[in-house]
Amino acid sequence: VWIARKAKEMDKKVLFVRSKFDQDVANKMRDDPGYFDWGQEEGEERLLEEHRQDYVNKLEALGYGRVDIGDVFIISGLLYNIQRGRWDATELKDAILKQLDIQQKMLLITTCQDYSPTMVRAKAEIYRSRAWKVALGMAAGGAIPFAGTGINAGTTVATVLLFKRGFGLDEASVGRLATLTGKNREELLRFVDERLSLVNKVTQFFQGKISLQHLKEALVAAGVSGVFAAGIAMDVTIDMAVPFIGGLVTAPASFGLAWYALSLVIEQQEQCALALLEYAFR
Repeated sequence: VWIARKAKEMDKKVLFVRSKFDQDVANKMRDDPGYFDWGQEEGEERLLEEHRQDYVNKLEALGYGRVDIGDVFIISGLLYNIQRGRWDATELKDAILKQLDIQQKMLLITTCQDYSPTMVRAKAEIYRSRAWKVALGMAAGGAIPFAGTGINAGTTVATVLLFKRGFGLDEASVGRLATLTGKNREELLRFVDERLSLVNKVTQFFQGKISLQHLKEALVAAGVSGVFAAGIAMDVTIDMAVPFIGGLVTAPASFGLAWYALSLVIEQQEQCALALLEYAFR
Protein backbone atom coordinates (compact mmCIF):
# COMPACT_ATOMS: atom_id res chain seq x y z
CA VAL A 1 0.00 0.00 0.00
CA TRP A 2 2.89 2.36 0.79
CA ILE A 3 4.37 1.81 -2.71
CA ALA A 4 0.98 2.35 -4.33
CA ARG A 5 0.46 5.55 -2.35
CA LYS A 6 3.87 6.89 -3.40
CA ALA A 7 3.11 6.08 -7.05
CA LYS A 8 -0.20 7.90 -6.73
CA GLU A 9 1.60 10.95 -5.32
CA MET A 10 3.75 10.92 -8.47
CA ASP A 11 0.58 11.01 -10.61
CA LYS A 12 1.17 7.46 -11.79
CA LYS A 13 -1.75 5.22 -12.66
CA VAL A 14 -2.11 2.47 -10.06
CA LEU A 15 -3.90 -0.80 -10.79
CA PHE A 16 -4.64 -3.34 -8.06
CA VAL A 17 -4.69 -7.04 -8.85
CA ARG A 18 -5.94 -9.90 -6.67
CA SER A 19 -5.12 -13.37 -7.98
CA LYS A 20 -6.16 -16.96 -7.18
CA PHE A 21 -9.86 -16.33 -7.83
CA ASP A 22 -10.11 -19.90 -9.13
CA GLN A 23 -9.35 -21.06 -5.56
CA ASP A 24 -11.98 -18.66 -4.18
CA VAL A 25 -14.57 -20.20 -6.52
CA ALA A 26 -13.58 -23.75 -5.55
CA ASN A 27 -13.76 -22.89 -1.84
CA LYS A 28 -17.17 -21.28 -2.25
CA MET A 29 -18.51 -24.29 -4.13
CA ARG A 30 -17.27 -26.57 -1.35
CA ASP A 31 -18.48 -24.45 1.58
CA ASP A 32 -21.67 -22.99 0.13
CA PRO A 33 -22.86 -24.96 -2.92
CA GLY A 34 -26.25 -23.23 -2.80
CA TYR A 35 -24.52 -19.98 -3.77
CA PHE A 36 -24.42 -21.24 -7.37
CA ASP A 37 -28.06 -22.39 -7.58
CA TRP A 38 -28.77 -19.69 -10.19
CA GLY A 39 -25.94 -20.90 -12.40
CA GLN A 40 -22.16 -21.20 -12.31
CA GLU A 41 -21.45 -18.10 -14.38
CA GLU A 42 -23.87 -15.91 -12.42
CA GLY A 43 -22.44 -17.15 -9.13
CA GLU A 44 -18.86 -16.49 -10.20
CA GLU A 45 -19.73 -12.97 -11.34
CA ARG A 46 -21.48 -12.19 -8.04
CA LEU A 47 -18.56 -13.60 -6.04
CA LEU A 48 -16.09 -11.60 -8.13
CA GLU A 49 -17.88 -8.32 -7.41
CA GLU A 50 -18.03 -9.15 -3.69
CA HIS A 51 -14.29 -9.75 -3.62
CA ARG A 52 -13.65 -6.58 -5.61
CA GLN A 53 -15.62 -4.44 -3.16
CA ASP A 54 -13.96 -6.15 -0.20
CA TYR A 55 -10.54 -5.37 -1.71
CA VAL A 56 -11.51 -1.71 -2.15
CA ASN A 57 -12.70 -1.49 1.46
CA LYS A 58 -9.45 -2.99 2.78
CA LEU A 59 -7.26 -0.69 0.71
CA GLU A 60 -9.11 2.38 1.94
CA ALA A 61 -9.00 1.11 5.53
CA LEU A 62 -5.22 0.69 5.24
CA GLY A 63 -4.87 4.36 4.36
CA TYR A 64 -4.47 4.38 0.59
CA GLY A 65 -7.31 6.83 0.14
CA ARG A 66 -10.22 6.62 -2.23
CA VAL A 67 -9.98 3.66 -4.61
CA ASP A 68 -11.77 3.60 -7.96
CA ILE A 69 -13.47 0.21 -8.13
CA GLY A 70 -12.59 0.11 -11.84
CA ASP A 71 -8.90 -0.02 -10.91
CA VAL A 72 -9.28 -3.32 -9.02
CA PHE A 73 -8.95 -6.55 -11.02
CA ILE A 74 -9.70 -10.08 -9.86
CA ILE A 75 -7.92 -12.81 -11.81
CA SER A 76 -6.77 -16.40 -11.56
CA GLY A 77 -3.17 -17.35 -10.94
CA LEU A 78 -3.39 -20.22 -13.43
CA LEU A 79 -1.84 -19.67 -16.86
CA TYR A 80 -4.76 -21.41 -18.58
CA ASN A 81 -7.27 -18.96 -17.11
CA ILE A 82 -5.07 -15.94 -17.84
CA GLN A 83 -4.58 -16.94 -21.45
CA ARG A 84 -8.30 -17.55 -21.86
CA GLY A 85 -9.03 -14.09 -20.46
CA ARG A 86 -11.23 -15.42 -17.66
CA TRP A 87 -12.71 -13.08 -15.06
CA ASP A 88 -10.81 -9.76 -15.14
CA ALA A 89 -7.74 -10.94 -17.09
CA THR A 90 -8.81 -9.29 -20.34
CA GLU A 91 -9.92 -6.08 -18.61
CA LEU A 92 -6.56 -5.90 -16.83
CA LYS A 93 -4.63 -6.17 -20.09
CA ASP A 94 -6.87 -3.54 -21.64
CA ALA A 95 -6.28 -1.19 -18.69
CA ILE A 96 -2.52 -1.67 -19.04
CA LEU A 97 -2.65 -1.01 -22.79
CA LYS A 98 -4.42 2.30 -22.20
CA GLN A 99 -1.41 3.54 -20.22
CA LEU A 100 1.12 2.75 -22.97
CA ASP A 101 2.27 4.59 -26.06
CA ILE A 102 1.92 2.92 -29.46
CA GLN A 103 5.41 1.40 -29.45
CA GLN A 104 4.87 -0.11 -26.00
CA LYS A 105 1.47 -1.41 -27.07
CA MET A 106 2.98 -3.10 -30.12
CA LEU A 107 5.63 -4.75 -27.94
CA LEU A 108 3.11 -5.94 -25.35
CA ILE A 109 0.56 -7.44 -27.74
CA THR A 110 3.29 -9.13 -29.78
CA THR A 111 5.15 -10.72 -26.87
CA CYS A 112 2.38 -11.45 -24.37
CA GLN A 113 0.40 -14.45 -25.56
CA ASP A 114 -3.25 -14.86 -24.70
CA TYR A 115 -6.26 -16.57 -26.23
CA SER A 116 -9.07 -14.13 -25.54
CA PRO A 117 -11.35 -13.08 -28.43
CA THR A 118 -11.60 -9.62 -26.85
CA MET A 119 -7.83 -9.18 -26.99
CA VAL A 120 -7.72 -10.44 -30.57
CA ARG A 121 -10.06 -7.59 -31.54
CA ALA A 122 -8.03 -5.12 -29.46
CA LYS A 123 -4.84 -6.19 -31.24
CA ALA A 124 -6.52 -5.74 -34.62
CA GLU A 125 -7.51 -2.18 -33.72
CA ILE A 126 -3.98 -1.35 -32.60
CA TYR A 127 -2.53 -2.81 -35.80
CA ARG A 128 -5.03 -0.85 -37.91
CA SER A 129 -4.11 2.38 -36.14
CA ARG A 130 -0.47 1.69 -37.00
CA ALA A 131 -1.00 0.45 -40.56
CA TRP A 132 -0.84 3.84 -42.31
CA LYS A 133 2.56 4.62 -40.77
CA VAL A 134 3.92 1.23 -41.75
CA ALA A 135 2.47 1.67 -45.27
CA LEU A 136 4.19 5.05 -45.58
CA GLY A 137 7.52 3.44 -44.70
CA MET A 138 6.88 0.59 -47.12
CA ALA A 139 6.14 3.01 -49.97
CA ALA A 140 9.04 5.32 -49.14
CA GLY A 141 11.44 2.39 -49.03
CA GLY A 142 10.26 1.39 -52.49
CA ALA A 143 11.65 4.61 -53.97
CA ILE A 144 15.21 3.33 -53.50
CA PRO A 145 16.92 2.78 -56.88
CA PHE A 146 16.54 -0.73 -58.30
CA ALA A 147 14.19 -1.73 -55.49
CA GLY A 148 12.16 -3.70 -58.03
CA THR A 149 8.83 -2.39 -56.80
CA GLY A 150 7.35 0.75 -55.29
CA ILE A 151 6.44 -1.22 -52.17
CA ASN A 152 9.36 -2.30 -50.00
CA ALA A 153 9.19 -6.11 -50.06
CA GLY A 154 11.33 -6.72 -46.98
CA THR A 155 9.29 -4.36 -44.82
CA THR A 156 6.05 -5.88 -46.09
CA VAL A 157 7.04 -9.44 -45.26
CA ALA A 158 8.46 -8.49 -41.85
CA THR A 159 5.26 -6.60 -40.98
CA VAL A 160 2.98 -9.46 -42.04
CA LEU A 161 5.00 -11.92 -39.95
CA LEU A 162 4.98 -9.54 -36.97
CA PHE A 163 1.19 -9.25 -37.11
CA LYS A 164 0.88 -13.01 -37.54
CA ARG A 165 2.90 -13.63 -34.39
CA GLY A 166 0.92 -10.99 -32.52
CA PHE A 167 -2.35 -12.72 -33.42
CA GLY A 168 -0.88 -16.04 -32.25
CA LEU A 169 -0.97 -17.62 -35.71
CA ASP A 170 2.72 -18.49 -36.14
CA GLU A 171 3.86 -22.10 -35.66
CA ALA A 172 5.22 -21.60 -32.15
CA SER A 173 2.04 -19.92 -30.90
CA VAL A 174 -0.22 -22.50 -32.52
CA GLY A 175 1.92 -25.22 -30.94
CA ARG A 176 1.41 -23.71 -27.48
CA LEU A 177 -2.33 -23.47 -28.13
CA ALA A 178 -2.40 -27.14 -29.13
CA THR A 179 -0.67 -28.09 -25.88
CA LEU A 180 -3.03 -25.91 -23.85
CA THR A 181 -6.20 -27.33 -25.41
CA GLY A 182 -5.09 -30.89 -26.05
CA LYS A 183 -5.67 -30.50 -29.79
CA ASN A 184 -3.47 -31.93 -32.54
CA ARG A 185 -0.77 -29.42 -33.51
CA GLU A 186 -0.76 -30.29 -37.20
CA GLU A 187 -4.53 -30.06 -37.34
CA LEU A 188 -4.47 -26.54 -35.93
CA LEU A 189 -1.69 -25.49 -38.31
CA ARG A 190 -3.75 -26.74 -41.27
CA PHE A 191 -6.74 -24.82 -39.90
CA VAL A 192 -4.66 -21.62 -39.90
CA ASP A 193 -3.13 -22.18 -43.35
CA GLU A 194 -6.55 -22.75 -44.92
CA ARG A 195 -7.83 -19.44 -43.57
CA LEU A 196 -4.70 -17.43 -44.35
CA SER A 197 -4.42 -18.48 -47.98
CA LEU A 198 -4.63 -14.90 -49.27
CA VAL A 199 -2.20 -13.55 -46.67
CA ASN A 200 0.21 -16.33 -47.57
CA LYS A 201 -0.07 -15.43 -51.27
CA VAL A 202 0.68 -11.77 -50.56
CA THR A 203 3.69 -12.79 -48.47
CA GLN A 204 4.96 -15.24 -51.08
CA PHE A 205 4.67 -12.61 -53.82
CA PHE A 206 6.82 -10.10 -51.94
CA GLN A 207 9.28 -12.88 -51.14
CA GLY A 208 9.55 -13.58 -54.88
CA LYS A 209 8.15 -17.11 -54.51
CA ILE A 210 5.12 -16.64 -56.80
CA SER A 211 4.46 -14.49 -59.85
CA LEU A 212 2.23 -11.45 -60.12
CA GLN A 213 -0.22 -13.52 -62.16
CA HIS A 214 -0.55 -16.06 -59.34
CA LEU A 215 -1.19 -13.25 -56.85
CA LYS A 216 -3.83 -11.66 -59.09
CA GLU A 217 -5.58 -15.01 -59.48
CA ALA A 218 -5.62 -15.45 -55.71
CA LEU A 219 -7.01 -11.94 -55.21
CA VAL A 220 -9.77 -12.49 -57.75
CA ALA A 221 -10.62 -15.89 -56.26
CA ALA A 222 -10.93 -14.24 -52.84
CA GLY A 223 -13.21 -11.54 -54.25
CA VAL A 224 -10.70 -8.75 -53.64
CA SER A 225 -11.05 -5.58 -55.70
CA GLY A 226 -9.40 -5.77 -59.10
CA VAL A 227 -8.08 -2.25 -58.50
CA PHE A 228 -5.64 -3.65 -55.93
CA ALA A 229 -4.31 -6.30 -58.32
CA ALA A 230 -4.12 -3.84 -61.21
CA GLY A 231 -2.35 -1.30 -59.00
CA ILE A 232 0.33 -3.79 -58.03
CA ALA A 233 0.79 -4.71 -61.69
CA MET A 234 1.25 -1.05 -62.69
CA ASP A 235 3.59 -0.41 -59.75
CA VAL A 236 5.83 -3.35 -60.61
CA THR A 237 5.82 -2.75 -64.38
CA ILE A 238 6.79 0.95 -64.18
CA ASP A 239 9.42 0.41 -61.51
CA MET A 240 11.08 -2.51 -63.30
CA ALA A 241 11.09 -0.63 -66.63
CA VAL A 242 12.66 2.54 -65.17
CA PRO A 243 13.95 1.50 -61.69
CA PHE A 244 14.84 4.87 -60.16
CA ILE A 245 12.21 7.09 -61.78
CA GLY A 246 9.62 4.33 -61.51
CA GLY A 247 10.01 4.18 -57.75
CA LEU A 248 9.52 7.94 -57.44
CA VAL A 249 6.51 8.02 -59.78
CA THR A 250 4.71 5.14 -58.14
CA ALA A 251 5.51 6.07 -54.51
CA PRO A 252 2.19 7.91 -53.85
CA ALA A 253 0.18 5.07 -55.37
CA SER A 254 2.35 2.56 -53.52
CA PHE A 255 1.27 4.07 -50.20
CA GLY A 256 -2.36 3.33 -51.02
CA LEU A 257 -1.53 -0.17 -52.19
CA ALA A 258 0.58 -0.88 -49.11
CA TRP A 259 -2.15 0.39 -46.80
CA TYR A 260 -4.74 -1.69 -48.63
CA ALA A 261 -2.53 -4.78 -48.44
CA LEU A 262 -1.96 -4.35 -44.70
CA SER A 263 -5.67 -3.78 -44.07
CA LEU A 264 -6.39 -6.98 -45.98
CA VAL A 265 -3.79 -8.88 -43.98
CA ILE A 266 -5.05 -7.59 -40.63
CA GLU A 267 -8.66 -8.40 -41.48
CA GLN A 268 -7.92 -11.97 -42.53
CA GLN A 269 -5.56 -12.62 -39.63
CA GLU A 270 -8.09 -11.25 -37.12
CA GLN A 271 -10.88 -13.46 -38.47
CA CYS A 272 -8.53 -16.47 -38.55
CA ALA A 273 -7.44 -15.91 -34.93
CA LEU A 274 -11.05 -15.65 -33.73
CA ALA A 275 -12.06 -18.79 -35.61
CA LEU A 276 -8.98 -20.65 -34.32
CA LEU A 277 -9.82 -19.88 -30.68
CA GLU A 278 -13.40 -21.01 -31.12
CA TYR A 279 -12.26 -24.22 -32.80
CA ALA A 280 -9.42 -25.01 -30.38
CA PHE A 281 -11.42 -24.49 -27.19
CA ARG A 282 -14.55 -26.18 -28.52
